[in-house]
Amino acid sequence: MYDVCVGLGYHCESTYQPRRITGQDRAHFFDWLDLDLVAVREIIAADFADVLHPGLSEPFSNGLCVRDRGSDIRFFHDFHAPDGVPLTPALIAEQHPGVQEKVAYLADRWRALTASRPGAPGPPSPPSPAAG
Repeated sequence: MYDVCVGLGYHCESTYQPRRITGQDRAHFFDWLDLDLVAVREIIAADFADVLHPGLSEPFSNGLCVRDRGSDIRFFHDFHAPDGVPLTPALIAEQHPGVQEKVAYLADRWRALTASRPGAPGPPSPPSPAAG
């Protein structure tokens, strides 16, 4: 049994379905983000340092989402345009501080979630040398 089930990006369904089934709705960093597993590994290895820096976000997929060039994350749900209007650099710049704040909060939550916890089982210890 697992304590927590989290999405690791790629497609929104991969987060939505486990939440729907388990009833857990607490947000985690990679929920709702479009990115591949290589990007997930790079982001974790860099401790989120390359995510969402000002000036590195651009409209993507005909303005349906925002691509962060620093991390190669596509944000389909965090930046918003009026109905029927594509996202523009101006809309992205206006919303960037709020999205960046949310991303920083979720990165902190990820760090806390993945930190070693006292009393949590760790890897098995190597066998003791036989007394001779």
